[in-house]
Amino acid sequence: MRGIKSGVISLVAIGLLAGSSVGVTAQDADPTAQGPVEFTAKWSWGSSVRTDTMEWEEGVVMTRGGAWRPGVITGATDPRLEGAVTIAANSNRYPGGPEVWTYAFRIENDGGAWQQSPTIDLATGPEDLNTTTGVLVGEGGYDGLVAVFDNLEQGQTWTLHGYIIEGELPPDPEPFVAE
Repeated sequence: MRGIKSGVISLVAIGLLAGSSVGVTAQDADPTAQGPVEFTAKWSWGSSVRTDTMEWEEGVVMTRGGAWRPGVITGATDPRLEGAVTIAANSNRYPGGPEVWTYAFRIENDGGAWQQSPTIDLATGPEDLNTTTGVLVGEGGYDGLVAVFDNLEQGQTWTLHGYIIEGELPPDPEPFVAE
């Protein structure tokens, strides 16, 4: 009798554990959870809010520390990305060659802020047309969100198209080293 009783108890315990894990899985798959939210926005260069400095070294013109308030041509289609937009940028203009920029947008509003991870841009002429990919990390009320976007830059205008995603980006890959 003792063997049957412990066998039944084991089966009941296994059933309860299985039921618990199904309940946990059901809780994780929240039907009200929102997936990625698509957005667009269009901005242009605007007025300076911090003057940059210029230095020359071996023919390279190095511009540092500038910040501007882009003009909003078309506001973001997601209100979380509306607000005061600024861009901070540095650049190196090489003699007879390209100008390489590192820049980052910041958006601030009553709900929180978005800070872009620095992005590199290669400018090769006044009517340059290029696309970069950017990541905005949510702060304050947007903590835990990231906005990933493609930024089509044409002359003095940026056209952004992307998605707001809850959670984290995939981790950076480990470099492959042949053995």
